[in-house]
Amino acid sequence: MRFGRLLVLCRDFDNTEKHAAWVCKCDCGATVSVIGTNLRRGTSKSCGCLQKELLSQRKTTHGGWAKNEALYSVWCGIISRCNPKLKNESTKNYGQRGIRVCPEWENYQNFREWAKRSGYTKGLSIDRIDVDGDYCPDNCRWTDSKTQQNNRRSNIRIEYCGETRTLKEWSEILNINYQTVYSRYSRGLPIELVLKTTSLK
Repeated sequence: MRFGRLLVLCRDFDNTEKHAAWVCKCDCGATVSVIGTNLRRGTSKSCGCLQKELLSQRKTTHGGWAKNEALYSVWCGIISRCNPKLKNESTKNYGQRGIRVCPEWENYQNFREWAKRSGYTKGLSIDRIDVDGDYCPDNCRWTDSKTQQNNRRSNIRIEYCGETRTLKEWSEILNINYQTVYSRYSRGLPIELVLKTTSLK
């Protein structure tokens, strides 16, 4: 079986890890022992050469324009926070949670071309439509900061009158102070009272 650049050759019985390991041959010619769960999850895609290439891409100028583009910094940020091997504040909400970058976007030029086709302009942020989904063309869009804030996992989402919106959005639509509706919600009041436009007695 093949996983990324790795072709599984046989079981590695010499590996003393708790989980089963497999001897794999990488497309670059190197042979490595890889834990089976890392292969299935997509955590290990090469002997390490792929990561080196990505790092090399970040250091090159990509035809003379990448280092001067804000979009290039966006791409570097995505690649970094989706790396499960890094242990920091960014990766715990992305790479360590299983969020990945699709193979197509591991190349900056492919990401750049998609961004230009999808309406990117300086100042917009990349936003995943499904906050539990990967970074890929079908799950990403360019938004302003307000839209992105409304799409955070931590947002409180409420269904009201057959429509689901964040608590912040409902406060703006109904012209109610956000702290007021948040206080009502925190007290466990019914939704009808949380979004009541007149004062509660």
